Amino acid sequence: EIYGLQEDGVTRWVLGDARFDGEVVDVTGETVGPPVGPPAGWSETSKVTSGNKLATKQRFTFPEVLLGVTSEVTAKEGSSGSPASYAPFVGLVKERAGDWIRPTFLGQTDVTSFSLDFTTDTLVLSRREQIPRESRGGTMSMVDLRLLGSPVFHYAVAVEELWINGSRHKTDVPIYVVFDSGTTGMLVDRDLFYGSDLALGTFECHMKMRAEDGSRVQIGSSLRTCTSRCLFLTLPIDVPWDGVRQGKAHVIFAGLAFMFNQGSLTVDADARRVRLGGGFKGAAFL
Repeated sequence: EIYGLQEDGVTRWVLGDARFDGEVVDVTGETVGPPVGPPAGWSETSKVTSGNKLATKQRFTFPEVLLGVTSEVTAKEGSSGSPASYAPFVGLVKERAGDWIRPTFLGQTDVTSFSLDFTTDTLVLSRREQIPRESRGGTMSMVDLRLLGSPVFHYAVAVEELWINGSRHKTDVPIYVVFDSGTTGMLVDRDLFYGSDLALGTFECHMKMRAEDGSRVQIGSSLRTCTSRCLFLTLPIDVPWDGVRQGKAHVIFAGLAFMFNQGSLTVDADARRVRLGGGFKGAAFL
């Protein structure tokens, strides 16, 4: 999903319907039906019984949403067996900085939470928070990088320690990591990349953060552990945010290489909480 007013020569901005084919599940122990005044995206024929049982496949349509689309989606050679071979690109960021930024997909819906299961390649969209409020261990509070100039509310947390090739990188400015499922390896702002051992070649990288209960959360990847469909690659990137350009902070976009080994990513966008691992399995829409 492309944000802002830029033209990239590939993306076309269109107004249309976004359709999801999947299953619906009741996780509250109550019968689920359309609320009063069905919100955009509710399939009025969709009802499921209690007991956490999957219903029959349903179709959910979000009418008249603005989306950035490419003229076509082409599968890579030899990837026909992958579930993502012919998948379109849909962004999962919700909040934007203002009206000067094009609307995000989730920002035009009533979805409050989502999760990605990397074991089953399942996307869960939910109108309810998926991370229990009492679950503080392993759950991190997100920070708003729009204060640094980001055009949207990225799903980011503060990094306490950054380890590159077994050595801790020291810096006087804060480092934030964005969990970005649209990135394969790791993208790093240029000042951090060329001011650290990342520029010498990276065979492993780890980051340590804090959960809401004060416990340690660690993510990492390496050439040794990132195999099969996982690709560990570190590259510099221009981050055109004033706070980054002025050296007030460093930003890392951690991609699938840092998430596959966690199993899942759960984001309660409205509550601004994120958790790696322990995601809900088996549904396509809640």
